Amino acid sequence: MTKNKYYWIHITEKNLQEIPNLPDNWKFYQVNKYLNSKKYFNITKNSENVIITEENDKVREHEIFWVKDHINYSGSNPLIGKNNEKYGQRFPDMSFPYVVDDRIKEVININSSKKIVIAAGIVNYDSAILLNTPNMVYQAIIANHQEKTFYGFIISNNNGINNFLKLIKTNY
Repeated sequence: MTKNKYYWIHITEKNLQEIPNLPDNWKFYQVNKYLNSKKYFNITKNSENVIITEENDKVREHEIFWVKDHINYSGSNPLIGKNNEKYGQRFPDMSFPYVVDDRIKEVININSSKKIVIAAGIVNYDSAILLNTPNMVYQAIIANHQEKTFYGFIISNNNGINNFLKLIKTNY
């Protein structure tokens, strides 16, 4: 079985009327909350890179934020429970849960995106932008558990997926 270069998971409360038209080496999956470790493994196992977009009502229509780190004060972790070694190590290194290097610029024009820290739970943190997005945090934990290259983007609820699609370059 061939690997997909990119697996794009879009977290949204709305059902998309149209699935984005993407190249053959991309796969798209829509979900309304984070995927558990087993389901995440099953849908991304043949992928080299995972891109997550999550909609947030605090993001303006044409803004896209590139997630660089998170704070998990939720008191929860998607890896709680019995470990299945097939999905990855029990306690992954979370020093750098999100890839924030230039590798993604090969396929996504992110020059205008702002890099932000997100949170799960209530956090007193001195930051201009701190969005409570537990779904993204939990997906990052699972992706690192499964040693996937993980990119996170927060987009607007209002047509944000179309704005993100415009950033994807045509030469994948």
